[in-house]
Amino acid sequence: MKQNQAGHPLVSVVVPVYNVEEYLEDMLRSVLRQSLTQLEVICVNDGSTDASLDVLMRWAAEEPRISVLSQENAGPSAARNRGLDAAAGEYAIFLDAGDRLLPDSLRRLYDAAVKNKLDLVKGAVRLKDARRGETELPAPWSHRDCPKLWTAATFAEAPRGLLETAVSFYGLYRTEFVRQSGLAFSPLPDGGERSFSVGCLTAAQRLMITDIPVAEHLAAEAESPSFERQIVSYAAIRELAGTLPQATARLVCQRELNHVFDEYFCRLEQGKNVYSLHKIIKEFVWSFDVKDVGEDFIAAFAYKEHFWTLKNLCLPPRFEGRHGIAAEARPLVTVVMPVFNAQRYLCEAVESVLRQSLTSFELLCVDDGSTDDTPNILPNTPRATAGSS
Repeated sequence: MKQNQAGHPLVSVVVPVYNVEEYLEDMLRSVLRQSLTQLEVICVNDGSTDASLDVLMRWAAEEPRISVLSQENAGPSAARNRGLDAAAGEYAIFLDAGDRLLPDSLRRLYDAAVKNKLDLVKGAVRLKDARRGETELPAPWSHRDCPKLWTAATFAEAPRGLLETAVSFYGLYRTEFVRQSGLAFSPLPDGGERSFSVGCLTAAQRLMITDIPVAEHLAAEAESPSFERQIVSYAAIRELAGTLPQATARLVCQRELNHVFDEYFCRLEQGKNVYSLHKIIKEFVWSFDVKDVGEDFIAAFAYKEHFWTLKNLCLPPRFEGRHGIAAEARPLVTVVMPVFNAQRYLCEAVESVLRQSLTSFELLCVDDGSTDDTPNILPNTPRATAGSS
């Protein structure tokens, strides 16, 4: 482990690296130019096949504060965990290779952490559009709305506010607190960021949420995680919640359920892969245990109608043997369904027909010139005949 001349580092900067050669030098410059100089940079090469490792080794040869670890490709979670295991700093911060630390951010975060004896302190992040180069600084935290978030606090003092506003990944984590709490990044497709952050929030004895601008994050449309990844992340956080008191566990699951449905409707409005999206949310709701969040929460849930519609569609058919019945030459009933830009509700409407106890029917869906994703959904619908007008 490399250390600077002043001794043990105050902050360990952990960076997973995989095929990001074009971003590495800007990221490293932003870290090494910090006013807080007692730091180490631990770059974990996660089996890169481009020139990322060459860039890292070149910089490490000239800068003693940079350490390079290499491993076979195992994903960002494994890379972050390995970097955390190697960290010698009092605090650790986790960056992506495409991030850029903003000037003086480490000094400001560290001073706040030490002054208030914090287990973690979080700040804000600027999002940079990878295509247009424009930056935006969101303001998700409001001193007026939840003043306790700005002071040294525990999770119990403001649980709802923290879960709503403080799941941001960027900040300093006291390394001994993370290790003693047994926290690590779960091997999830999203890198385990969300579950790690929630775990730290609920375990911390003293924490602070600030508006300190920490980093600029390169955001590309292509990096938006798939909806399947959102579901997997929920499962991991639900498992974490199982270790918490029931009231806290329910708060965590309630926030995550809101997050899943917010993301579902956002993607639904985009009109991409709607049929696949519907299958995923239906399977999620079918396996969802209402006890995780409480019946009172579901009764007041913003998406409760859609939730129960999906839950009811997932009920077993009244006649399981119907799929083995040979199709009649002439159906008893013809169901005619005109559709126009119906991507948001089409799957549920069709399934309500398909799950009828009377099985001798035909379903004729007539697309009336839809301009959304409706024409792509219809061919994937079993027992439905699609036509156009």
